[in-house]
Amino acid sequence: MEDLMILSSDSNYEKMSIKERIEFLIPFVEDILNVDVSNFLINKTIDFGMKRGQGKRSANMITGGMGSFYGPQTYYGVSITKYLNDFSENDKLLLNDVSDSSRYIKAREFGLGHKMSIAFSKFYYYGKFSSLKV
Repeated sequence: MEDLMILSSDSNYEKMSIKERIEFLIPFVEDILNVDVSNFLINKTIDFGMKRGQGKRSANMITGGMGSFYGPQTYYGVSITKYLNDFSENDKLLLNDVSDSSRYIKAREFGLGHKMSIAFSKFYYYGKFSSLKV
């Protein structure tokens, strides 16, 4: 449990090397990945309307009606709004897909600090730690 307190403090994160961060995270990986994030799931439906017909050529450019989305389309994701106050502009760029955001939320709900959660979301990839540097 003392190790978890070390990981939850962002000031301790700054003092640790990447290798030390990974070594500290390894015992907690299964517990972190088993955290339930169903409260953070979101979906958004956008109605793109009816098909607009075939496009027309005008000055060597095709205009109108060439889109591939018709009717309502639903997109699924994970909401990180609960933790948004902890993010800087650079941090927001690090969570670039739903998998990263999901792992970040699982780590935060487990009790890790903001920076260590971002490190976990980037290092842990397809069931193993990658060599990606944050």
